[in-house]
This record gives sequence, C-alpha cells and structure tokens, in this order.
Amino acid sequence: MLWKDPKLRTSAGGEKALQHMQSSNETISMEIKGTTSTQKPQRRRFSASEKMRIVREADGLPVGTVGAFLRREGIYSSQLYAWRKQRADGELDPGAVRQRAKAKVQADEAARHLKEVERENRKLRRQLARAELINDIQKKFAGLLGIDLESPDTNESAE
Repeated sequence: MLWKDPKLRTSAGGEKALQHMQSSNETISMEIKGTTSTQKPQRRRFSASEKMRIVREADGLPVGTVGAFLRREGIYSSQLYAWRKQRADGELDPGAVRQRAKAKVQADEAARHLKEVERENRKLRRQLARAELINDIQKKFAGLLGIDLESPDTNESAE
C-alpha cells in the first residue's frame, strides 16, 4: 500500500505515489483496452447434416461420456436435446428442410404479390375519389349554367 508508506506521506512522496498509481492505472486500462474487441462474435450455425452427425454420435456413446463429447463439440446439452426433438419430428430430414425452404419462398412470393395488389388498390381508390369529385364539380357547374345533364340511359334510348 503506497499511501501507508511513511516516506510517501510527505508532499513530495505523495506526488510520487500519485504518479505511480496513475501510471499503473494507465497500464491496466491499456491492457483492458487491448483485450476488448470491437467485433461482435459470430454465432455458430449448424447444418442439418452436422446436427444429425452430432446426434447420432451422442446416441452411440456410453452414458458417462456424453458430457465430454458435448464439450469437445462446443455445444450445450439443451442444444442436443432440441436437435433430438427435431430429429423425432422429422425436421432434420433433408427432404423436410427443402420443403420448408420451398414453402418459405412461396410465402414470400405471396406476401410480395399481396403488397403489390394492395398498392394498386390504394391507387385505384384515389383515382376513383378524384373522378367522383370531378363528376360532382361538373354537375354543380352545369346546374349553375342551367344546363340539364341527361343521364346516360336517356341518351341511349333516344338514339
């Protein structure tokens, strides 16, 4: 403890202790800064075949060695449990993976088409509102001028 040293209690000694503490703090902070990384670690992704390989190997191991196997593979027991459940549900089957991918593509296409149709519907509603407004203005203007607008039915029957 530097501050308890009687030699460092004087003002000159106190300054030396303070300088020493500051320099050691800078060294520590530099060491800490050097160890921190700015990149976020990437999460591991396992393909269906890798999951099946790991599950098969874990199933073939004796009871006491599964923990060591999981540590060696770098996975948790909860992952192994989830993958066993996926295997039992048939989700790790390559055909099922392709089928899910195809269904996802179809759903994306349907969603894209729905957005397009909704956009066109909004555009047509705006055009209809504009046309109705123009029609109302024309009727009022014809009424002000004293022009009698005939309905389309009367024009067709007169011809």
